[in-house]
Amino acid sequence: MIPPLRQPTGARRVRVDQAYVTPLLLPAVVDYRRVDPQGHNDHWGMIVAPDAERVDPSVALAQT
Repeated sequence: MIPPLRQPTGARRVRVDQAYVTPLLLPAVVDYRRVDPQGHNDHWGMIVAPDAERVDPSVALAQT
């Protein structure tokens, strides 16, 4: 069984939605979920919810 967030989301059973997060922002991701287009599109959308308080600014400064 394929976990829900890894299931095919487009026509012909392929994945078409993806989210990319930089290593700096990865700790800030507190939630992500698929959004049912309810027939308005042929693939599901995705919402990624960040929490800016979880970003370490010292890491960002060290990378510049």
